[in-house]
Amino acid sequence: VLGALAGCSSIFGTSEPSDSQLNKNASYEWDTDATMAMDLSRSSFKTVVTVENRSWVKVYRKAQFGDNNPISVSALRFRYPNGTVVRENESESLAVDVGGSKTNLTLPQAGGQVAFKSGRSTGKRFTTPLFVEGSHSVEITMPSGARVGVPFLSRVSPGSSDRRVDDNRMTIRWDEIDNGPIVLRFYLVRDLFIFGGLVVVV
Repeated sequence: VLGALAGCSSIFGTSEPSDSQLNKNASYEWDTDATMAMDLSRSSFKTVVTVENRSWVKVYRKAQFGDNNPISVSALRFRYPNGTVVRENESESLAVDVGGSKTNLTLPQAGGQVAFKSGRSTGKRFTTPLFVEGSHSVEITMPSGARVGVPFLSRVSPGSSDRRVDDNRMTIRWDEIDNGPIVLRFYLVRDLFIFGGLVVVV
């Protein structure tokens, strides 16, 4: 029963997304040189994955007990190398199949970029596997005001020293990463003032 309620069973797990869900409006940063680029918000994340030599991508998240759970995707898009972007209802070859422990995204051709949106927990922790095999680059842009760098308040695994801040949003980049998962634990800028105040009081 606990396993079913945790999403380990197809009865209570992720179901097939509807056409309206797959064709929801969303904006993506296509002009990225990272193989996998993620944009985190408070309760969701957007992902752009560059694929080569294959016409499918399997997406999932790690469950609490170490198993894989399929991701519920929305706002699905595919971008051809020439820059043309299509929705699920504009291409018969762009499809989603939820089965077993992963969500399979079937693409119109081998080569291009696929993007989708999915929900996440509202905490200050984010974990994701790598959706593409081999050594490649990854970028994750955290929510506004979120930071890493202070010990005990944050964690980046695998470690990365390539960080930049634009418009109060920090982006972490891994130029070559082979194995997942990527684990981020971050804090908000205001947390530093709260933490500093507690230290002074103590």
